[in-house]
Amino acid sequence: MMDDYKKDREKANVRNPVQTRGIKTKKKILKAGAALFSQRGYHNVTADEIARAAGVSVGTFYAYFADKRDLFLSVLDDYLVQCDTAVVEGFDTFASIEQSDTSSLIMKMISLLVSLHRVAAPLLNEFLKMSLADEEVKRRLDDVDARITALIEGALRRAGMDKRRASAAAFILYQAGEGVIHQIALDRQQVDEEAVLSELTRLYTAYVKDIT
Repeated sequence: MMDDYKKDREKANVRNPVQTRGIKTKKKILKAGAALFSQRGYHNVTADEIARAAGVSVGTFYAYFADKRDLFLSVLDDYLVQCDTAVVEGFDTFASIEQSDTSSLIMKMISLLVSLHRVAAPLLNEFLKMSLADEEVKRRLDDVDARITALIEGALRRAGMDKRRASAAAFILYQAGEGVIHQIALDRQQVDEEAVLSELTRLYTAYVKDIT
C-alpha cells in the first residue's frame, strides 16, 4: 500500500519544496486543509475549496499534493509527528526516573497527550473514521501505536521486567491510556476528568513501582 502511495505521488509529479516561499505555500495549504477537514469532514470538502481557503490556485494545490487524499495524509502525518515527539520527549525524561517524582511525571505526560488530542479533536475523529475505510490511514495510525507501545515495553524492560511480561504490560498500558485519553479528549462520555486521569496515573505508577 505504501509503495502504491509513493507511485501515485511520483506520477502526479508532486513538488517537494526546498525554498522558503514554496515551504510557506505548502504550509498554507496544509493549514487550510486541516481546518476544513475539521469543520466539515473529509468527504464534504473539495480540493478547489481548500485551494481557495489557502489563497492559492487549484494548479498550485496540485503542484504540492497529488489529490485531496494526499493532503489528508499529510495533515495526518503532521498530527502524528506532534504526538510522537511529545511521547519520545516524555520517555527521554523518564530515563532519569530515579531522580524524579514518578507520579508527577506520568501525570504530566498524560495531560500533555490529552491536550494534543483535545486541540485536534474534530480532526482526530475524522482520522479514526477514515481509518475504517482507508488502509493507508489505518497503517499510519497503527505504526504510531506500535512505536509508542515499543517505547513503553523498552522502558519496562530497562526497569527489570522480563520480555514476555513487558510486552503484555506495554500493550495493556498503552491501550488503557489511549482509550481513556480518547474518551476524554473527544468528550464521548461525561466523566470527572481530574479523578479519571489521577486513577490512570496510579495505574501507570503502580507498574513502574512494582519493578523498580
